Amino acid sequence: MTKQNPGENNGLLNPDNDVRRAIVDDATRGSKTDDWKVSLIAGASACIAVLIVNLGVTIWSTLTLQGNQDDKKTSRRIIYEGSCSTTRELSIAIHLVINIFGSILLAASNYGMQCLSAPTRADVDRAHTRQTWVDIGIPSFHNLRKVAKSRAILWWLLVFSSLPLHLLFNSVVFSSLTTYDYEVFTVDKKLRLLSKRGGEFFADSYDLNRFKSRNMNTSKLDNLTALECINEYGVAFLTRRSDLLVVVDTSQSGVSKRALDAQPAALHNIRRATCPEVDYDWICPEVSCDVPCRLQLPQVRRQSDNWRPWDNRVEYCLSQPAPQRCRLNFDVYLAAIILGVNFIKAITLAFIALRPPKEPLFILGDAIQSFLTVPDENSRGNCLASARTARAGQFTRPCTMHTKRRRRGVAVTGRRWFFSFAMYGVAFGVSCFLLAWGIRELPGPHDIKSLWDLGFGAATELTIITGFGWEDEGDESLFWNVLVSNLPQLVFSLLYFQYNGLFTCMAAAKEWSDFGRKRNPLRVSSNPRGQQRSRYFLQLPYRFSIPLLLVSILMHWMLSQSIFIVAVETRDIMRPDYWDWSLLTFWRFQLLVTSQTVSHHQKHRYFHFNGV
Repeated sequence: MTKQNPGENNGLLNPDNDVRRAIVDDATRGSKTDDWKVSLIAGASACIAVLIVNLGVTIWSTLTLQGNQDDKKTSRRIIYEGSCSTTRELSIAIHLVINIFGSILLAASNYGMQCLSAPTRADVDRAHTRQTWVDIGIPSFHNLRKVAKSRAILWWLLVFSSLPLHLLFNSVVFSSLTTYDYEVFTVDKKLRLLSKRGGEFFADSYDLNRFKSRNMNTSKLDNLTALECINEYGVAFLTRRSDLLVVVDTSQSGVSKRALDAQPAALHNIRRATCPEVDYDWICPEVSCDVPCRLQLPQVRRQSDNWRPWDNRVEYCLSQPAPQRCRLNFDVYLAAIILGVNFIKAITLAFIALRPPKEPLFILGDAIQSFLTVPDENSRGNCLASARTARAGQFTRPCTMHTKRRRRGVAVTGRRWFFSFAMYGVAFGVSCFLLAWGIRELPGPHDIKSLWDLGFGAATELTIITGFGWEDEGDESLFWNVLVSNLPQLVFSLLYFQYNGLFTCMAAAKEWSDFGRKRNPLRVSSNPRGQQRSRYFLQLPYRFSIPLLLVSILMHWMLSQSIFIVAVETRDIMRPDYWDWSLLTFWRFQLLVTSQTVSHHQKHRYFHFNGV
């Protein structure tokens, strides 16, 4: 027995009713089947087209692009290497194409799943004969036990083949930053390396050798003011400069012992600790866990004319420029997985299109049209039966009309409400816990302004995720980091489908009840006749579906800005052929926008940046 609400319109069942006569006269099984079959064929064709493009790109990148690291084979292929701004622009464009392809695959898959789970008239008759029921017009796992096993298997194939699209597709192409390992030397105006012992300045032999080994040609150095020097080097990742000479005023008494040591700024010095040391700590005169250098930079900039990182005032800096070497990478292994699920979807949808179910009932209008054309003998005379009556096994008993007004929420089963509250409660609780934990571990002040000033979707040394010991680097590390960084996307997709199902149930109940109050034209899945209307997109009225879709898009974007992967490669200007391939994990806070689900990671230099 299909789920129904009390109060059917007797006028609608009247053979003289104009709407019924139009339905019976005009509706034909073949025309309706042809329409949705065409949609299935279009979806299968789109999947095949995406498969061909993905296969071509994967073969091209595998055979023509380079990507090995220090003679070590990896799954990475370099699409572009050069300007970081160009890399960002290419990344945005390519990821737009990837998301379009992903949306095509998911939309076609969802349509196929709807066709597979929708009961046919034969399924309904069989269920009614057994004194049970099926769902019509709403997403339903219950129907999978009532439809043919082959359709249920195909439905699960489409579900499981969608998981890699959520978890991996966006990371097939990823960008990598190139940060330079550099040295900072304190010199006088004659470019003599400074140190202090017994009140006299001289060149320490060890530091002098290091200084000379850098082979710095002063004619090729950029002259920077103190403010320009702070701005250029006060960043977490140095992408366009290398070694630095800090020219100080030696006319004052003494130079701090700190001037003795050149300051290495390699990426590996970013330590996972409660109070991490960062590359540009040397810029700030006093650094502590409570007041990290990042928070002092605005004040240092305002006092750049009297900047004293080593007690003596800095007059200017000489900086060695370095070419930007940001990269756009393509991962062959991840692409192979996407090709596999793409192939599964294309074959499954093509099979459904070639062997479609007969007379499927997608929405309530389809069921009403079918039952008006061929009445159901099992439910004859039970126009007041409701879904609750059917679930209680009391369908054959006489029914009493109740005029008490009921809210739309009663149309949703208690089980669906329970799972909805459980899923949202767990997701919200875990998000709040991890957000609170992350704020507590963050060095420096924890007020809202300080958290917001970390920036939106930006990489900072303060938002590095620490966590469990995936210590290996390379392809396996990349795979697991990709999985973790995209897990929130999958979780939110599950939540989206859950609340979409809630709204669909309530909208279907209202539509059914409205037939008992006034004459309405039927809303059918295809080929509307006469006064009939075609179905809504996503089975919901636009006033519900559009706001929900916009909120979903916003949340997915915020999640993508909260946790994502960027690879960092460290390059030494003195060893141009040497690259230190690292994977960092970063996260960030948008406390005023949403609670964030954050995953952690250890000893990998992968960054998942938090924008959610």
